[in-house]
Amino acid sequence: MKHIKNMVSEFTNLDSKVKKLFTDFFFHENPLLMVNEAKWQPNIDIYETSNGLIIKMELAGARQKDIDITYDKNSLIIKGERHDYSVPDRVQCRQIEINYGEFERKIFIEENLDYTIDSDNIRATYKNGMLFIFVPYIKKIQSNKSIKIKIDEE
Repeated sequence: MKHIKNMVSEFTNLDSKVKKLFTDFFFHENPLLMVNEAKWQPNIDIYETSNGLIIKMELAGARQKDIDITYDKNSLIIKGERHDYSVPDRVQCRQIEINYGEFERKIFIEENLDYTIDSDNIRATYKNGMLFIFVPYIKKIQSNKSIKIKIDEE
């Protein structure tokens, strides 16, 4: 019975790895570069509210001082590094799923006719290995009033 549970567990791990591979491939900016990339991409969730976007990123083990967030030309860029904690030399690895080293995620934020991004008020918090970023919207000023235009005489 234990053998069957191990097989099911390994199949579940394989299934989640294959799903992640396809997701990474089809949603990557340039899938052909994935093979040579040294940087890994942390998992994210993006929620939209009427006031803006909430981005939640999983960064367990990363230090706050190693995380850098910038906003430039409708792109939110989150990069940094998660350091590897050494394992004794005599230990044999059986499974490796945790990514270490440099990471980077670039999130394109599309504007629409009603709002733009209030880049001066983007806020981030990091707690218990989770990074939360709030990207607020600001209403675009739209002028709907009619203006009578006077025609000058020659």
